Amino acid sequence: MAMARSFDLLTKNDWRSGDLHEVIAECSKPFCETDRIRLTGPAVVLPPKAIVGMGMIIHELATNATKYGAFSTPSGSVDVNWEIQGSDSSQMLYFQWKEREGPAVTQTSQKGFGSSLIASSVEVELHGKAETKLEPDGLHFSAFFPINNLQTAWFAR
Repeated sequence: MAMARSFDLLTKNDWRSGDLHEVIAECSKPFCETDRIRLTGPAVVLPPKAIVGMGMIIHELATNATKYGAFSTPSGSVDVNWEIQGSDSSQMLYFQWKEREGPAVTQTSQKGFGSSLIASSVEVELHGKAETKLEPDGLHFSAFFPINNLQTAWFAR
Protein backbone atom coordinates (compact mmCIF):
# COMPACT_ATOMS: atom_id res chain seq x y z
CA MET A 1 0.00 0.00 0.00
CA ALA A 2 2.78 2.44 0.94
CA MET A 3 4.72 1.63 -2.19
CA ALA A 4 1.62 2.19 -4.35
CA ARG A 5 0.98 5.56 -2.70
CA SER A 6 4.64 6.54 -3.17
CA PHE A 7 4.51 5.49 -6.82
CA ASP A 8 1.29 7.49 -7.33
CA LEU A 9 3.02 10.60 -6.02
CA LEU A 10 6.03 10.00 -8.25
CA THR A 11 3.82 9.38 -11.28
CA LYS A 12 2.35 12.88 -10.84
CA ASN A 13 5.88 14.25 -11.24
CA ASP A 14 7.08 12.02 -14.10
CA TRP A 15 9.19 9.97 -11.66
CA ARG A 16 11.57 12.85 -11.04
CA SER A 17 10.83 13.87 -7.46
CA GLY A 18 8.23 14.11 -4.75
CA ASP A 19 7.31 16.25 -1.77
CA LEU A 20 8.15 14.85 1.67
CA HIS A 21 5.08 16.39 3.34
CA GLU A 22 2.81 14.80 0.75
CA VAL A 23 4.45 11.37 1.14
CA ILE A 24 4.00 11.43 4.91
CA ALA A 25 0.39 12.62 4.66
CA GLU A 26 -0.54 10.04 2.00
CA CYS A 27 1.21 7.06 3.58
CA SER A 28 -0.23 7.74 7.06
CA LYS A 29 -3.77 8.43 5.79
CA PRO A 30 -5.04 4.81 6.09
CA PHE A 31 -4.00 4.72 9.76
CA CYS A 32 -5.30 7.91 11.32
CA GLU A 33 -7.37 11.05 11.00
CA THR A 34 -5.34 14.02 9.80
CA ASP A 35 -5.69 15.81 13.15
CA ARG A 36 -3.82 12.98 14.91
CA ILE A 37 -0.58 13.51 13.03
CA ARG A 38 1.17 16.89 13.10
CA LEU A 39 3.66 17.55 10.31
CA THR A 40 6.28 20.25 10.75
CA GLY A 41 9.11 20.99 8.39
CA PRO A 42 10.17 22.96 5.36
CA ALA A 43 9.18 22.10 1.82
CA VAL A 44 11.52 19.30 0.75
CA VAL A 45 11.62 17.82 -2.72
CA LEU A 46 13.18 14.37 -2.65
CA PRO A 47 14.39 12.11 -5.46
CA PRO A 48 12.45 8.92 -6.25
CA LYS A 49 14.61 6.61 -4.14
CA ALA A 50 14.04 8.72 -1.03
CA ILE A 51 10.30 9.00 -1.70
CA VAL A 52 9.88 5.23 -1.94
CA GLY A 53 12.09 4.67 1.12
CA MET A 54 10.24 7.25 3.20
CA GLY A 55 6.90 5.82 2.08
CA MET A 56 7.90 2.40 3.41
CA ILE A 57 9.24 3.88 6.65
CA ILE A 58 6.05 5.91 7.27
CA HIS A 59 3.90 2.87 6.50
CA GLU A 60 5.78 0.74 9.05
CA LEU A 61 5.79 3.46 11.73
CA ALA A 62 2.06 4.08 11.26
CA THR A 63 1.32 0.34 11.31
CA ASN A 64 3.21 0.03 14.60
CA ALA A 65 1.41 3.07 16.04
CA THR A 66 -1.94 1.53 15.07
CA LYS A 67 -1.21 -1.88 16.57
CA TYR A 68 0.72 -0.92 19.71
CA GLY A 69 1.25 2.82 19.95
CA ALA A 70 -0.33 6.24 19.77
CA PHE A 71 -2.95 5.43 17.12
CA SER A 72 -4.23 2.50 19.22
CA THR A 73 -5.72 4.92 21.78
CA PRO A 74 -8.40 7.57 21.18
CA SER A 75 -6.21 10.45 22.38
CA GLY A 76 -2.87 9.38 20.94
CA SER A 77 -1.10 11.44 18.32
CA VAL A 78 2.18 11.65 16.45
CA ASP A 79 4.43 14.62 15.86
CA VAL A 80 6.53 14.35 12.72
CA ASN A 81 9.18 16.94 12.03
CA TRP A 82 12.11 17.30 9.71
CA GLU A 83 14.75 19.75 8.65
CA ILE A 84 17.48 20.04 6.06
CA GLN A 85 21.01 20.85 7.11
CA GLY A 86 24.16 21.39 5.11
CA SER A 87 25.16 23.15 1.94
CA ASP A 88 23.52 22.79 -1.47
CA SER A 89 26.07 20.14 -2.45
CA SER A 90 25.78 18.03 0.72
CA GLN A 91 22.32 18.28 2.25
CA MET A 92 21.17 15.98 5.05
CA LEU A 93 17.55 15.32 5.96
CA TYR A 94 16.92 14.99 9.71
CA PHE A 95 13.58 13.28 10.39
CA GLN A 96 11.73 12.54 13.66
CA TRP A 97 8.55 10.59 14.49
CA LYS A 98 7.39 11.10 18.09
CA GLU A 99 4.34 9.32 19.50
CA ARG A 100 2.34 10.91 22.30
CA GLU A 101 -0.36 9.67 24.66
CA GLY A 102 -0.13 6.07 23.57
CA PRO A 103 -0.38 3.09 25.89
CA ALA A 104 2.40 2.44 28.40
CA VAL A 105 5.49 1.31 26.56
CA THR A 106 7.30 -1.88 27.43
CA GLN A 107 10.78 -2.77 26.25
CA THR A 108 11.12 -5.92 24.20
CA SER A 109 14.24 -7.70 23.04
CA GLN A 110 12.44 -9.00 19.98
CA LYS A 111 13.00 -7.17 16.71
CA GLY A 112 10.10 -7.53 14.30
CA PHE A 113 9.82 -7.36 10.54
CA GLY A 114 8.84 -3.68 10.59
CA SER A 115 11.87 -2.67 12.66
CA SER A 116 14.15 -4.57 10.31
CA LEU A 117 12.50 -3.02 7.25
CA ILE A 118 12.88 0.50 8.67
CA ALA A 119 16.54 -0.01 9.59
CA SER A 120 17.29 -1.52 6.19
CA SER A 121 15.47 1.26 4.35
CA VAL A 122 17.41 3.97 6.14
CA GLU A 123 20.83 2.32 6.19
CA VAL A 124 20.94 0.41 2.91
CA GLU A 125 18.61 2.30 0.59
CA LEU A 126 19.10 5.86 1.91
CA HIS A 127 22.68 5.53 3.21
CA GLY A 128 21.75 7.02 6.57
CA LYS A 129 21.43 6.26 10.25
CA ALA A 130 18.34 5.55 12.32
CA GLU A 131 17.58 5.33 16.02
CA THR A 132 14.50 4.05 17.80
CA LYS A 133 13.78 4.81 21.45
CA LEU A 134 10.89 3.63 23.56
CA GLU A 135 9.87 6.52 25.79
CA PRO A 136 7.13 6.47 28.45
CA ASP A 137 4.44 7.90 26.17
CA GLY A 138 5.46 6.22 22.94
CA LEU A 139 7.96 5.43 20.27
CA HIS A 140 10.50 8.02 19.21
CA PHE A 141 12.15 7.33 15.86
CA SER A 142 14.79 9.52 14.28
CA ALA A 143 16.79 9.20 11.09
CA PHE A 144 19.13 11.23 8.99
CA PHE A 145 20.38 10.65 5.49
CA PRO A 146 22.00 12.55 2.61
CA ILE A 147 19.57 13.60 -0.10
CA ASN A 148 21.85 14.93 -2.85
CA ASN A 149 23.36 11.66 -4.09
CA LEU A 150 20.17 9.58 -4.04
CA GLN A 151 19.02 10.65 -7.52
CA THR A 152 21.96 9.01 -9.26
CA ALA A 153 21.91 5.97 -6.97
CA TRP A 154 18.27 5.22 -7.95
CA PHE A 155 18.96 5.11 -11.66
CA ALA A 156 22.28 3.26 -11.32
CA ARG A 157 20.51 0.01 -10.38
